[in-house]
Amino acid sequence: MVGGAGPAEAAPASTTAVAPTSSSESPPAGPAEDEPASTAAAFTIPCGDVAALKAAITAANMTPTTPSTIDLAPACRYTLTDVDNDVNGLPVVQSPITINGNGSTIARGSVAGTPAFRIWQVGADGRLALNLLTITGGDAPNGGGIYNGGMLTLDTSAITGNTATSGGDTAGGGIYNTGTVTLVNSELDQNLVSSTDGVAEGGGLENAGTAVLQTSRVHDNKTSSSGDSAIASGVDNEFGATLTLNASQVYGNSAISPSFAGGSAISSAGVVTLNDSKVYNNATSSAGTAGAALYHVGPRLTLNDSQVYGNTATSPGVAGGGIYTGGEFELNRSRVFDNTVSNTSADFSADGAGIFVVGGEARLTDSTVTRNRAIGPNAQGGGIAKLGVASVILVRSFVTANVPDNCDPPGSIAGCNGDVGVGQDDAEGDGELAGSAMDEDCELLGSVAEVGERIAG
Repeated sequence: MVGGAGPAEAAPASTTAVAPTSSSESPPAGPAEDEPASTAAAFTIPCGDVAALKAAITAANMTPTTPSTIDLAPACRYTLTDVDNDVNGLPVVQSPITINGNGSTIARGSVAGTPAFRIWQVGADGRLALNLLTITGGDAPNGGGIYNGGMLTLDTSAITGNTATSGGDTAGGGIYNTGTVTLVNSELDQNLVSSTDGVAEGGGLENAGTAVLQTSRVHDNKTSSSGDSAIASGVDNEFGATLTLNASQVYGNSAISPSFAGGSAISSAGVVTLNDSKVYNNATSSAGTAGAALYHVGPRLTLNDSQVYGNTATSPGVAGGGIYTGGEFELNRSRVFDNTVSNTSADFSADGAGIFVVGGEARLTDSTVTRNRAIGPNAQGGGIAKLGVASVILVRSFVTANVPDNCDPPGSIAGCNGDVGVGQDDAEGDGELAGSAMDEDCELLGSVAEVGERIAG
């Protein structure tokens, strides 16, 4: 719950929605032929009164061009016990609605026999803004917490403990987005995507539209499939989609599958940009093949002033530990370090503990790839592994102190194997960029670690 813990189930003060009130007095009536100016409607919902909340959303949808505000009681829990429509616990949002949560939680009930449903859906014409609110307990085949087809904004809010489950392909444990979603000082955590026979992807967020994360965290989400692939435990960015992270963190996510597990942090077939962000301590494991924490097969991946570290991939045959890229890739003023690939079979290999480049051009500028490890039988390319005609260009960048080697194949990357990158001197001989602003121990400016007591919990 965002904010402090409230009453477990406070008795509702009323069973009907509080009448909407105008946010300002209506202007004087104009000439008869003029349309009266519309004003925003405001609703106040008593603690725990789900019926009043539903009535307020329904009333707000009656004026699709007029913004409405719904204020929840402070530090309260609103528990949904049944389906409202389709697989949604609340009415579909079809108008501009702002929910001021005031540290409250909207949850699907946990009592045995409660049907599976997601918490919310935003329609194509809907605009939903959530402030200081937690969404939890949702369970649907796609978009366990929220399915967004319009515009969704989260400010100091949490989508936590939701599930997307199916026997076939399933996605978006926390959020499934086909529209535009923006997270500010918010988090997606402890969401699950689970499939018995299909692909499980997008543990925290499945993005098929436009997603922007500002000073936000995606952590401890999981994708798991017992019969197919498990990918993108943090965020899955689909073909044609755009994902931007600003001063944000993706960590502690895990992907588990008997066939293929990859992109435990982020998997993308679209365009991804990370600015001043971190991807760390994510894990993939598979009895088949495992891939890197940041798995990129889209048109472009760009990291600026960012860090990828402490990620692991374990399987009989491993393709990348920190970053796997098959498209255009830029690493600017960034560090890739302390990632590990572990091969468990003598019949396969472990490649590219830091970065595995299988296609396109990878350009590293003012960056370092260091202390990454490829271990187990046939381990190679501790720093960077390059496949076929893929291109790797080092500009004032270092690839040093990786195990068992820095680059593979040997001599295929100019400036690698411990050599100084083009035009850059290693004055101290320690493989660190002179004057680099990056430090593995630094904290993100604007980290959400201290944004609201609830966000940490």
